[in-house]
This record gives sequence, structure tokens and C-alpha cells, in this order.
Amino acid sequence: MTILVRMKILRILLKLTVLCFFIGFGYFNPNIAEAGNMTNNGIKIDIQSPYSVTLNLDLEPSGGPWGALRPEKNKISVENDIYSLILNKTALEADVTGLEYILRRKDGTPFLLKRIEAAVDVSAGNVQNIITPYGYMHATQCITPYEHWHWGFKDFALASSGDPVITVLDHGQNNKCTVGMAWTAPETYIEAKPLPGSNSEWNRKYRVSLTRPRFPMNLEAPPVQVSEYRDGIFISTKPETWFRTMRRYAAYVDQRRGYKPRKLSPWSLSPCWSIAWTLWSPPELKKGGKGWMQKILESQAPLAKEMGFDVIHLEADSLQWDLYHEPSKTAFSDFKGTLKKLNDLGMILEMHFSTPCLPKGAPDYDNFKAYAVATLSEPAAVADDTRLCPRTQGMQQRLVECVQHMVRDMGVKSFWVDFCDDKVPLEPCIAKHEHAWNTLGEGWDAQMQAYTEAAWKIDPEVTFLARRSIASLNNKPYLTHGCAFDCEYSLALNRHDAVYIRSLGDVIPFTFHGIWPDSESDQGVAMQMANCTFLMVPVVCQELARLSQGHRDVIKAWLSFYKIHASDLILGDFEPLTFSLSGPFRIESKGKAFIGCFEVVPGTVPLTTQPSEIWVLNTVAKDFFTRLTPIKGTFKAQWLDYRLRPTGPEFKVSAEDGQLLISGNCQTLPSMLHLWQ
Repeated sequence: MTILVRMKILRILLKLTVLCFFIGFGYFNPNIAEAGNMTNNGIKIDIQSPYSVTLNLDLEPSGGPWGALRPEKNKISVENDIYSLILNKTALEADVTGLEYILRRKDGTPFLLKRIEAAVDVSAGNVQNIITPYGYMHATQCITPYEHWHWGFKDFALASSGDPVITVLDHGQNNKCTVGMAWTAPETYIEAKPLPGSNSEWNRKYRVSLTRPRFPMNLEAPPVQVSEYRDGIFISTKPETWFRTMRRYAAYVDQRRGYKPRKLSPWSLSPCWSIAWTLWSPPELKKGGKGWMQKILESQAPLAKEMGFDVIHLEADSLQWDLYHEPSKTAFSDFKGTLKKLNDLGMILEMHFSTPCLPKGAPDYDNFKAYAVATLSEPAAVADDTRLCPRTQGMQQRLVECVQHMVRDMGVKSFWVDFCDDKVPLEPCIAKHEHAWNTLGEGWDAQMQAYTEAAWKIDPEVTFLARRSIASLNNKPYLTHGCAFDCEYSLALNRHDAVYIRSLGDVIPFTFHGIWPDSESDQGVAMQMANCTFLMVPVVCQELARLSQGHRDVIKAWLSFYKIHASDLILGDFEPLTFSLSGPFRIESKGKAFIGCFEVVPGTVPLTTQPSEIWVLNTVAKDFFTRLTPIKGTFKAQWLDYRLRPTGPEFKVSAEDGQLLISGNCQTLPSMLHLWQ
């Protein structure tokens, strides 16, 4: 794409509605190109369906009126004096459609794309919730109740945070209509607003739209100059859970970009001990004391390994100025020596990695300052915590060199990518440096691709993880793990984000730092461990030497269970059992079934296989009852307590009429029921 950034241009908007079509099961009707369908403002294509999708373009030059339609079986083309537009329809399955389009000037010369909008009109009838992957807020903002969009709502996505997709759910919490873009990198403004003239409660309609280019939140963005514009729209009206719909959208995007999952690293599923900002060092090891982090690591790593941890996460203060070039000489007096001791234990380090930050005084400040963002509101560009512009090739090259140094020379095996979700400029960059990409999102995408590929070229087993907002569908090829979003004190939010991350497919969910007070009971610690081991790679952020023996025993018991079943729990076929993202779920893998009961005990657990071994985790009610279906045969059974020790006698339970009824009076929570044949 050609470079173009214009902050002040004469905007004479000539909005051309170039295409309006309805989604249905069949093909485009080749007989619809009639005079009554033609207008000076666009073309209307009717197919039997309750939904319409409108593609609105604002171009410069605008071109004249569009000519007659030229429809074929799965394709339709139309042109005017300047442009040609080709649209291909792919019926992915019943009620699920992909619509790819190509827009270009007929003479092949560049043009300005000032605005492109894909919009769907949705009746307010039978609407309960909206789901959008909003990246700038905590996970609870992912779901918007109906009353919040009563007068309209706004959202935003770009490559560094969120994805351009919106799902409207009905009163049964099933998908009513989902719209998403195939190209997920450019910044996209997401909106739902009442249509004019539809304000009466009995006839309210909304226009759900995805618009680009835009800045947060719908600030006008400069037009982009292109020679050709390609994209696609995913539309699903299939009545199914949001989770299944999101998996379909993810598969559509993956197929379009040719995504292939990476081979798992040996430590991809390994439990992690975190020394993060949440882990305050004890008085005798104050932060700032020379080698304070090294002392914690070397003194407690053997205990961590004995408890079941294989990865150690180091927060920002492990590296100089958080720009990750060299270990902090305050935190480490002998980094290489520490690394060797950990390697001898079979443990790896995971390092914090904040790509958009440039603090004054950083060791590499002079090499990076030329890539600082400058905007009309912040023209000075350099502040105490400078943001770097992802649209510059120079910044990308410097990050590549940093990653290469850390992997090749420092022996780093894992990176926590951070802050590119909340260091996004709210205005276009006007700095004098060259902009190699049209939009922020394209810059973020190219940057992440460059430094991850550089790391994997040196060591294919390096892992990259990021919190949920950054662990988006767009960034899926560049990340191995997705972490919950800053919810160290909330078990429910950890589960919430893990379930959303699992909807993307092939991204391993990772617990946000597991924290509890010293006064927590052993059963309370067990609840923490049960919360993560059944759903995510477990992470504990505690001063291990300070933990009571009871706490250590609980952690060790749950990590032992997790490590035996890790590949099944993390990679198995996952399905939420209720609408709540933090509620119960089931996992099936290789003849095993795992049922996690959180928030509520489901009355029925539908299985898709006939497992020979079943684990039922109960965190909800001591008087436990549920049924598994469809299932056959007789099982031996044993209840386990909060430390996974057998409690009570073994017993047998048999399926009748395809249902296996299980119940128990559990003395402790959490508890686990193990069934086997």
C-alpha cells in the first residue's frame, strides 16, 4: 500500500451505497438486475431472508453512478466510470455466509478510501445481549445487556486489542445475528444505533455496523491510499451458542489468512510460578536491594520445582526500564548464573515485554526516540512514558533486534507481551518519521509478526503470551497463550476470560497471577487451584517460602492432578454448559470427560462421546446432584476431598435410559467425583 497520512483534508462526503443484499441459503438470483433496483446512490439486491447487509463506501474520487449488475451463480460484479466491485459469496453452511469483495480502479491507479462500512439491520425483538470483544476494559464489558444498547452503544477494535465482530443474542442466549470482518488488523469502529423512524418500542430496529478507518472512539481518521481493497464479511444467523458462533468466525478468519497452529513447546502447558508486581518481597529482600530478585529465585526455585512449577514469570522490574534489553543490575547480580541454576532444575524464565513503552533514561533511548508518537494533542512526542509508533519500520527493526538478543544471548524462552492494548494513540501520528503502514492496526500486526518470527527462527520453542485484550483473533498467529485480564483477585473473571480465549481456538488459556492472603484457609487455596487447573494453565503468585505447609500440600496435590491430565484439560473439546462465561463447562478428550461445576450445578450435562473415565469438579453445593447424558454402562465411583484425597467408600453407579445420575453429600468444597469403568 502507498503511504498517505493527511490530518486536514477537505472532506466532501459523497456517500455511495454500492451494495445492499440479503443473506439466504441460496445463490444470488441472476434475474434481479431490474431497473427498479437501480438508483443513483447504489444497488439493491434482494434475496429472501429477514436480514440485509449494506456495504457503504466513501471514496475519492467518487466515480459516477453504478451501472447494471452482472450476476453469476456465486458472484456479482458492478462498476461505474472509475471503479469495479466484485463480490463472491461462500455458503459456509446453513445460515452462515462469507462474503468476500474486491474494490479497485479500472485503470489500476491508487484511490483514497475515506470510509467503508458493513452494516446489518436487526429488529430489537427477542434481543437479550450483545457480545463484543472490547479490549480497553475488563472482561465484564465483553457482554452488554439489552438495556445498555437501548439507545445505541459503541465499541472499538484494532490489531493490538479486540476483534471486529459483534454478536446479537436472543432471549434464549443463542446467536441471533453475528457480523465480523475477515481482515482483523485495521482499526474498526463498532456501533449499534436505532434506525431513524424506528423509535417506537413495538417497531424498534437497530443498525449494527463495522466501520473503518476510525480511531477510538469514532474519531475521524485520515483516508488511506490504496490501489486495491480486499476484505470479507462473516454473517451468521445460525441459532446456536455464542461460543460456537465465535468458533465459526475464528475458523473463517483463519481460513482466509491461511493460519496453521504451531507445534506445542515442551513447557506450553507447564504450571507457572509468578514473581510479579503482585508479589511483594519480604522485608529482608526489599526491592532496590542489590540482587533482590535473584535471591528470591535461587532460594525458592527448588521449592517451586518440587511443588510442580516449571516456568517462572518475571515482571517488569527484572529488566532495565522495562525495555527488555538487559537484565536489571539491581534485580540480578549474576543473571547468567541464575539462568544456569534454573536450567539445571529444568525450569525456564518468562520475561515481561512492553513493546510500545520508551521511558526517559532507558539504555536504548537514543535508538528508539525517533519512533515516538506525536499527535496534535501531544506534539512534543517525548514524555516520561513515551509511546512508540507501530507504523514505523525502524521501530519494528529495533524490536526484532531486541528479541533476537534476548533469545540468542540471554536464553529467554518465553515472553509476556504487554501494554500494546492501552498505549494506543487516540489521534493519528503526525511525527516526521516515515509511516510504512496505513493504519495503526496494520503496523501492530506487521510488528508482532516480525519479532515473533525472528524469535522462532532462532528457537522454534519460544512461547509468547498476552492478556485477553491483546490475545485477540488477529494476534492468534503470533501468540501461543492468552492470559486473563488483570483479575488477580477474581476467580470468576479468570474463568470468564479463559472461556473467551478458548473460543478463538488454538490459543492456550493462562491464569492471571493467582493471589490469596496468608490467612486463607486450606480449602480456600484449594478453590483457587481448582478454579485454574480445570480450565487454564495454572499460575500462582505467592512467596512460596512464606506459605504454610497446608497451602503447599494443596498446591502440590492440584498441580499433580493437572500435570497428569494437562493435555486433555487444555486441548480437549471444550463447551460451556450455560450462557455465563464463568459458569459450568465440559471437556472431552480421548475417552475422558471433565465437568467443571462453577456458579451453578447444571441439571443435565450433555456429552458427545462415551467416556470410560469421568471427573466431576464440584465447587458449588455440598448437596450435589446432576445427570450425564447420553451415556451407557456401569461405573465405579469415588469422592475426593479438597486435597484430592479419597473420602468415603467406593461405590457403583449405572446408567439407565441413557442417563447417569450422580449425587453426593460433599463434606468439603471443592470436591471431586472420579468415575471409571
